[in-house]
Amino acid sequence: SPDGTRLAVGRFDPAKGRPFLWIYDLARDVKSRFGPDTPASGPVWSPDGKQVAYISIASAVPSVSVRPASGGSEKALWSDVSIGEPVDWSPDGRSLLVETVSAAERTNLVLLRADGSGEVEPFASTAYEETSGRFSPDGRFVAYTSNESGRFEIYAEPLPRTGTRWLISRRGGVAPRWSGDGREVFFVETGERESARTLIAVPVTDQGGELVPGQPVSLMTAGSIDYEPVAGGREFLIGTPVREAVSTPPVLLENWPAMLARK
Repeated sequence: SPDGTRLAVGRFDPAKGRPFLWIYDLARDVKSRFGPDTPASGPVWSPDGKQVAYISIASAVPSVSVRPASGGSEKALWSDVSIGEPVDWSPDGRSLLVETVSAAERTNLVLLRADGSGEVEPFASTAYEETSGRFSPDGRFVAYTSNESGRFEIYAEPLPRTGTRWLISRRGGVAPRWSGDGREVFFVETGERESARTLIAVPVTDQGGELVPGQPVSLMTAGSIDYEPVAGGREFLIGTPVREAVSTPPVLLENWPAMLARK
């Protein structure tokens, strides 16, 4: 959540074979199911922390929906077979960045009004992959990932779009995030092996609407590209895979001495 006290996540339920949303209260160390027993994923907080947007996959046609963080009725904003999931909510509360998947299996980014009005507006929708869009804290820029160069790199563009964009990464990267003050862009520099993934910080300066990137700084080895900066970017929550414990039923062996004698 924007105040850093709650964490909204999608958890896969192996028994039902679908993901569901949960909210963790980090201060109290408790968790609760978010909303009814409806499959959903990709939760995104509103800037005031009062709502959560997500993709509802209860039917064959997914929808971007919102629900009060405290519980209540779901409101569907947009339903379409191309919807991937929402990835960010603009600081002014007016727009959502949503990933879409084309018939050619390409992922692109569109802008959706948070009240569900108007038309969906393409943001980065080309013949290449554009993913993981994130608004800057002041809402003036969007950082995202694109493979237009032949590998995934981090770019930033202004809002409204002018056709200008800036390359943030130097040796490839995915999963951009902004620091709380908007002066750094974080991303994961990928290698051939998971152990080669590195979390990078690049200082950026807004010079009259021109975003000028500085020299990248390596922060730590990143075991996952699923992470979020907290405390303004001084700490990070990093997702790690967890093996679910599988309960094995007890087996009763009768006449086991005879079984050993046959071996």
